[in-house]
This record gives sequence, C-alpha cells and structure tokens, in this order.
Amino acid sequence: MNRDSESRLVGFCVGQHGCFDAGAWARFSAVKADELAVAARYLAGVEWYGNRVELAAVAAELNPMAFAELVRAMNFDASRFAGLLKAHLRHAGRLATG
Repeated sequence: MNRDSESRLVGFCVGQHGCFDAGAWARFSAVKADELAVAARYLAGVEWYGNRVELAAVAAELNPMAFAELVRAMNFDASRFAGLLKAHLRHAGRLATG
C-alpha cells in the first residue's frame, strides 16, 4: 500500500467513524478492494473504532484472505495506519485523547 492509498483510506475511515455504512465500503473505489479489505479486517479487530461485526463482514466480502496474508500482500503497516487514523479522529473530535 502506498502513502496515497493510505491517506485516502484514513480519510474514508474518519468519515465512516460514528456514521458507519457498510454499503459505502462496497462503493468506495478510491483504493484497491484488497487495500480496503485489509483496513476493514484490521478495524474489525480493534475495540476503539466500532462496528467490528459489520467490518468483518465487509472485509470477508471484499477478500476472504486471512488478515496476516492481506498484510503481507498489501504491505500494510497496521501500526502506522492506526496512528494516522487515531490522530485524524482526534483532530476531528471523534476520538477521546488518551
């Protein structure tokens, strides 16, 4: 995953936080489906984002690969993605500091 895709995903995920729409994930075409799948699968595994069950279903529909396989295939840096997303959510007032 390149920085442009990562940035688009972070922006999309900020918009989805608090007003989740599973259909929007299926329609989001600014990144590859596999990039979207790895982000959805990651977010389905964390408590702080929400909509875990729905995100797991979205990820499975986009790509049935296991998370570890998607991470390798997409060169996904989960720590970096989480840090960026949390920073953007805090800036947008959608995530408590701490």
